[in-house]
Amino acid sequence: MPILQSKYSGPPLAQQGGHLQTIWPNIFRSVPSVAYRRERLELDDGDFLDLDHSYPTGSKGILVIGHGLEGSADRPYVRGMAHYFGERDWQICAINFRSCSGEMNRLRRMYHHGDYPDLLAVGQHLKQTFPNQALAYVGFSMGGNIGLNLVARKPWAAEELFKAVVAFSSPLSLGDSIKSLETPIGRVYSRRFWKALGEKLHAKAEVHDIEGLETLSKIGDWDAFDRAFSLPLHDYPADAVPEDFYRDVSPVHHLEKARTPTLVVQALNDPMLGGRCYDTAFAKTNDMVFLEHTKQGGHVGFDLPGVPWTYAEKRTFEFVSDF
Repeated sequence: MPILQSKYSGPPLAQQGGHLQTIWPNIFRSVPSVAYRRERLELDDGDFLDLDHSYPTGSKGILVIGHGLEGSADRPYVRGMAHYFGERDWQICAINFRSCSGEMNRLRRMYHHGDYPDLLAVGQHLKQTFPNQALAYVGFSMGGNIGLNLVARKPWAAEELFKAVVAFSSPLSLGDSIKSLETPIGRVYSRRFWKALGEKLHAKAEVHDIEGLETLSKIGDWDAFDRAFSLPLHDYPADAVPEDFYRDVSPVHHLEKARTPTLVVQALNDPMLGGRCYDTAFAKTNDMVFLEHTKQGGHVGFDLPGVPWTYAEKRTFEFVSDF
């Protein structure tokens, strides 16, 4: 029954509450830039992923990092993880999911929580390029869901590629996460996402037929956004509803099938999680999945007082090193 007691002591005293613990590290944390070398990975469907490599001399393995919704390899939490592992003799491969590298992806679709085939392609490419290097993966929020969906939906393939997988602040049940964002302050986060995604949709409309752009300024909830854009862009049938999409991309329904050592860390004060995002059943039935609930940390925060790294970086290194 690998439900772990967390050793996270909490963030600096100035960061009180889940919202501040979410916002402060993502806006004010200063992390040096990473000396990335970019590689374009061509995908079988005609699209591409831009991979940012760093610390090329690392001999202990390759850490693959997946960012959250509307993030990139340059987000502070990705940079911090890259430096923490790179300075400890690991190579780094930070994924920029489709449309997130600074260049729009080719296809009409973009990216979402269920894009585990893209992570599978990255793992296969790295294993072919570096056959003697062990691979591990850490994902944040949406990137966490992508990693968890891979170990849960393609358990044998994931086991062959990755020695360990770690997920922080993952919306294990996307529908329940959406409900947590249906509060007045939750809509503050949502509006930032809709604005960023809307800009990409307008850019994509220069090449592809994207209907309903005139509704973007009126959208006030995720149900409307997903009906207008997420479902049609990702080829759901006309009678599909957002709940169909949410269930498809939520790893909580499949995690009991994972065969890869997997760590899931969720903060109990995360303002973007709720309901089955805090499910424990999969950890009680699967000895390969370890679950850790922290009292504090917010969403992709997990700051620590007096040190330049976060609990996410320290905890990931500890878990990955065990395998």
